[in-house]
Amino acid sequence: MSTPAFNPTTLAQLISSLLPAFFAGTIFGYNYIFIPPLLLHTDDRTLALQWLSAYQFGARYVRPLATASTLSSAYLLFSVLRSSNAELTMRLSYLLGFISLPLLLAYTLMIMEPGVNGALKYKSKLLIGDKVKFQGRAKVGEEHETASEASKEWAEKTGVRELLAYGRKPSVGKFSWVNFIDAARM
Repeated sequence: MSTPAFNPTTLAQLISSLLPAFFAGTIFGYNYIFIPPLLLHTDDRTLALQWLSAYQFGARYVRPLATASTLSSAYLLFSVLRSSNAELTMRLSYLLGFISLPLLLAYTLMIMEPGVNGALKYKSKLLIGDKVKFQGRAKVGEEHETASEASKEWAEKTGVRELLAYGRKPSVGKFSWVNFIDAARM
């Protein structure tokens, strides 16, 4: 009986498939399991502290998953582009897999951070004061104030519950940044 040979392509396929699914499940759980009880049963200050703690943990937890998945997808794309007998659909699917996480990162940094995440961090600082500690290593969005001026104005006149409820709204059929701009104008 012989041991099967190590196949890096199979491992890369597993990593590039399972890690994004795990991440998506975590986001779903956060929005539909963690946040609703907090909205019902906590005061604003505690709610802000809980959100900030979860946000910071999530920011540190997602990086290794996204990095491993993106590197695995890059390996798969590179290997299929080198192969002369790879089908077009396989090449396109690996290309889509490779660019999806960087696009999601760009969306997060350019839309979510100056928008609802920045507003929530700013609101947390308003409610808690100087006792807000951005823990962990300094990373974009995690320890720095990222709210745009419109987000700060929005946070000042909006309760933390409304900001959290807004942040977890599904955006099927419309872009969440359009909703954010409308809310900031109010």
